[in-house]
Amino acid sequence: MALSPLAVFLQESSNTNDFFRNLAIQQELKDEWVLLDREIW
Repeated sequence: MALSPLAVFLQESSNTNDFFRNLAIQQELKDEWVLLDREIW
């Protein structure tokens, strides 16, 4: 059964949201490490 264009769009956009959410989490972790480095030094 073929997915409707809307279903495909929703599926892809949820994958995109996960991608950007993971990217944001990684950025936050990196910022925290920078802060930790500054505190240590």
